[in-house]
Amino acid sequence: MKPFKLLKYARQPEVKPYRPKYVLLFITLLLFLLFAAASSLPTAVDGYDLFPVFVALYFGIGYYFRARDRRRFDASVAEDLAGTLFFENGALIFEEKTEQQRTQIEYFELYYDAYYGEDAPGRRGDPMVEVPNGANNIVKIGKADQQLKFRLVLKDKADKSQLLVLLKAAYENGIKLKEFYKGQRTFLFKTPTYKEVQGIKEKYGVEW
Repeated sequence: MKPFKLLKYARQPEVKPYRPKYVLLFITLLLFLLFAAASSLPTAVDGYDLFPVFVALYFGIGYYFRARDRRRFDASVAEDLAGTLFFENGALIFEEKTEQQRTQIEYFELYYDAYYGEDAPGRRGDPMVEVPNGANNIVKIGKADQQLKFRLVLKDKADKSQLLVLLKAAYENGIKLKEFYKGQRTFLFKTPTYKEVQGIKEKYGVEW
């Protein structure tokens, strides 16, 4: 099971994911103006069609912006890294970055937001809404005499799937766990019915 990066809670990475719609809209407009201005010119040079060149330029610029912003975000995460969270031998472990000290976690609260670039319900398809950067997933971890608060980084959908595996393991091993999304309690990223909640409480002994 992969470890998850935890950032210092007070440091929210400023870099946001590349939003394709903004740049692609600009490029489309630019290409339209270029074609309009050059409408009287031939569409081929020395027998070669220029259309594939424009298509390659269109997607190439988009790829550049995505890759650039991702590199900047990864650098920001490395700078603000506090430690890692992982599951090992039936225990949930937090390992600090600086001292490499390991702490066995007795309880875990997750306030899920989104993974990097995810268009969550309520903002999907809206070009005026900022895309999340995957670093606003808040976790509270600790034991009886200590509580720590961090930002959990999810870089893509695969990371979210791995987090689901970790949550399942935590429930099955009796770790005190609570999940939230938009202020509502969830179970494995889903909102259960009242009947399902009773079954969850009985099977895993969780507080609701």
